[in-house]
Amino acid sequence: MQDRWRMVRCGWCRSLYLDPRPDAASLPAAYATYYTHQSADENERRTGVVPGLINGYLNWRFRMSRQPASRLGIWAFKLLPPLRKKLDVYGRHIPRLMCGRGTRLLDVGCGSGAFLLRAQEMGIQASGCEPDPRAVEACRSQGLDVIQGDVFAPELDSEKFDIVTLNHVIEHVYDPLALLGRIHGRMTPGGILWVALPNPGALGLILFAQGWKGLHPPFHLLIPSQRLLISWLRETGFVDVRLVRRGCQSPGLWRESAQIAEREKLVRPRTLRVLVRILGDILSTVSTRWCEETILTARKSKG
Repeated sequence: MQDRWRMVRCGWCRSLYLDPRPDAASLPAAYATYYTHQSADENERRTGVVPGLINGYLNWRFRMSRQPASRLGIWAFKLLPPLRKKLDVYGRHIPRLMCGRGTRLLDVGCGSGAFLLRAQEMGIQASGCEPDPRAVEACRSQGLDVIQGDVFAPELDSEKFDIVTLNHVIEHVYDPLALLGRIHGRMTPGGILWVALPNPGALGLILFAQGWKGLHPPFHLLIPSQRLLISWLRETGFVDVRLVRRGCQSPGLWRESAQIAEREKLVRPRTLRVLVRILGDILSTVSTRWCEETILTARKSKG
């Protein structure tokens, strides 16, 4: 029999949380085959007109050197905001001026290192921390600098980073405020924090209900609302907190939500799914409210 989990929405801040939670001793076992711990495939490159346009934009935006590349991609994606914003998410909105300048980056919960490889392409000195030993082994086999452990690992006590990224991590931890406080202490003055996580106000949750992939129990302990997350960041000392519009939604998240809904017999007409997804892409280009993901950036004060 499969376990059944209960997600509750807070009536004040609109966050979602798991009640009851699995205990801290049993949850790590569930991560043994977690999907982010599969081998990274960042070295796989496609050829053709569209990949050339994409590479042309990425090379300009993040100072990469991917081939084949066409500079027409710069102008093509400037004219297509939903797609341009999606590519900016691929590079985690790292400022162009911080690429190729010896910038130090820490990816917290780096999995098998896909983004670390990407950051290296940008000329960034990229490191990671990851609790899962098999994921760490996969990273190190690719020559990546990864600590086995979380951001509280003693190896990081004397380290400072210009950029810290948290991609779908904060919803997994027992004490998000402690996590953000530790990160703040490990950043250089003026450093940038980038955070992405499921949005509990997403259109996909309205459409798929308990079939929405973003719920993901028992792994997601608390999915904070945008309002709550902003308050956490300010409480832990971050400034210049900004929500970022995502553009086109993650196709994987949407596809898996549809698969879960079908498995659970939560039938949604295909036409409705397509229309809601198109609407979501449009709204996510002009607003942050209905995105499938919440994405924020913040800075550590220079003072």
